[in-house]
Amino acid sequence: MTAKEKICILVFDEMSIDEALTHDVRGDFIDGFVDYANGNREASLANETMVFVLRGVFATWKQPICFYFTKSAMSHEVLRTKLIETITVLQEIGLRVVATVCDQSNANCRVSREMTTGDSPSFMVGDQKIIFLFDIPHIFKVWRNNLMKRYFLIDSQAGRVSWRVIEQFFNQHCKGFISSCPKLTEQHIHFNNREQMRVKLATQIFSNSSYAALVTLDSLGQAPEELVEDYKVTAAFLKRMNDLFDCLNTSSRQDSRNPCKVPLRLDNEPMNVIKDALKFFKDCFKFGPYYNPERRVGYPVVCKSTIFSHWFSRAFEPSHLD
Repeated sequence: MTAKEKICILVFDEMSIDEALTHDVRGDFIDGFVDYANGNREASLANETMVFVLRGVFATWKQPICFYFTKSAMSHEVLRTKLIETITVLQEIGLRVVATVCDQSNANCRVSREMTTGDSPSFMVGDQKIIFLFDIPHIFKVWRNNLMKRYFLIDSQAGRVSWRVIEQFFNQHCKGFISSCPKLTEQHIHFNNREQMRVKLATQIFSNSSYAALVTLDSLGQAPEELVEDYKVTAAFLKRMNDLFDCLNTSSRQDSRNPCKVPLRLDNEPMNVIKDALKFFKDCFKFGPYYNPERRVGYPVVCKSTIFSHWFSRAFEPSHLD
């Protein structure tokens, strides 16, 4: 492998497994207990496994490298230790890990806060600086789920970002023979646990077509009187999220008709959208009525990390773990 082909990211995620014991014939021991490797086992049946996978940034290779059996979620102390140990071993064999990617579990958020400092979304292992990233599609699902449970307040604006607007819009304008937004279906608004995991059902709500439909209805005076201000603010929020997702989800090396889906440069439109979004989430965003600072960390970290790295964002998505 060339030096460029050795540049990679480390993805880690937990998966649920059935509690069961099996006999490893080759090693002559019992699998299924909590096991952190190197003889560190516990007398409890594991029900989850933490998996670490490598993926090339500039080359199309990926490789599972290790896994650990855990009881419920791995603690942030153990996760931090295993993360540093794994990266150290990878550096010793000549690979260059430039970033890590994970979802927004409580342990992952805490590891992010402890390992990164100030405005830098990175940490050091040896003499190598490594960027800490959260999975972009997963963050979209988190925002959709949060929007369903609470409204969002934005400074200096009278209205609020509200799921009630999206529900009212869908019930009144998307259920008939002619739909104002044909992509929206009952699954987007009322979904089961399995459907909740589908990224498409979240991104199609935070879409340009949803934004255009809300703006059109508001301009025609068809927004309910009690939701007029919320319509305006919610529509603007959907547009911002749509553009941000396009910027963070691009993998094209060529310019496209969408100004947000082009390679990142220091002064082009995607970089400006990301910088604007960073300011928006950092300074102007509030949860109501329940404020949960844990869930604010995702997009600011992603925005800072993208500005810091300037690579194609889709390379940092852990879709190969699904």
